[in-house]
Amino acid sequence: MTSNRARAEQAAHRALALDSAQGSAWVALGVIRALRDGGPEGGSQLVRRGISAEPASTELHQQLAFQFQAEGKWAKARMEIRLARQLDPLSPGLIGVEAYLNGCEGRFDEALRLDRERLAVDPAGVGSQRGVVRTLARLG
Repeated sequence: MTSNRARAEQAAHRALALDSAQGSAWVALGVIRALRDGGPEGGSQLVRRGISAEPASTELHQQLAFQFQAEGKWAKARMEIRLARQLDPLSPGLIGVEAYLNGCEGRFDEALRLDRERLAVDPAGVGSQRGVVRTLARLG
């Protein structure tokens, strides 16, 4: 029986055989490689290749931010999320990710500012409300 990971890898390779400019397929391979290798280092190059193929994809920039986060490269992670936010400035999810990254790095004032920005964009969103509560709790 073929594993889900193996099937996903095969699907990504098939997509790239049809169109080597499929950024999401390169990113999928990068994530699979990172999972297989037990760390993001091996997959980062494939994720970057995906972004070079589709530089306007917010999802691909977000995935690279998660790769950098896993490597402890907080400034690079924030930079990628900011690039994604430039492409989609009103996305509550992207605002929340940037707030979360700032909080992880101990930049709670900036995290709270971003959480409040997200709340203004999406006041009914549970994630928006939780972000403010999470950051206020960290501030004490």
